[in-house]
Amino acid sequence: MIFAMLVALLPKIVVAEPVVEQINAEVEANVPSAEVFGSLLHRDLLLYFLKADNKNITSVTYQLLRDTPTGPPQWGPRPNQRGTYPTYYLWVHIFSDSTLSDDGVLRVMAIERKRFEVTHFLSRAEIMKNPSLVSKIVPLNLVQSVISIAEAK
Repeated sequence: MIFAMLVALLPKIVVAEPVVEQINAEVEANVPSAEVFGSLLHRDLLLYFLKADNKNITSVTYQLLRDTPTGPPQWGPRPNQRGTYPTYYLWVHIFSDSTLSDDGVLRVMAIERKRFEVTHFLSRAEIMKNPSLVSKIVPLNLVQSVISIAEAK
């Protein structure tokens, strides 16, 4: 009886394997190689903050909150397509000359091994004012880490 129940569950376990293969394929198709990952991410963060802010932004530094992308369902949506892009979470520092202009948490999607797109940015000031916003941007297991970083200043 128990053996029959276990056998009945076996096809469900086997079905999960193609899902893992699909996730690996999405990562491979979208995450840049290690050789260019940092330079592409830095370039796209700087461009994002230059467009988003009228201040004279001169540099951006970041720290990945995870070394690997977050898998579904946290991956970012693709406009006009099925599927998702691999998503990373970072703490970023934005500088105007050598002065810290702003910092906070952001979510980016890796797209076609060529670029990153910022989907959300939440400044330290916004986090301190309303910490519950963090859970709308990052996975639950990163929320406390983000709040602790924000409080550490």
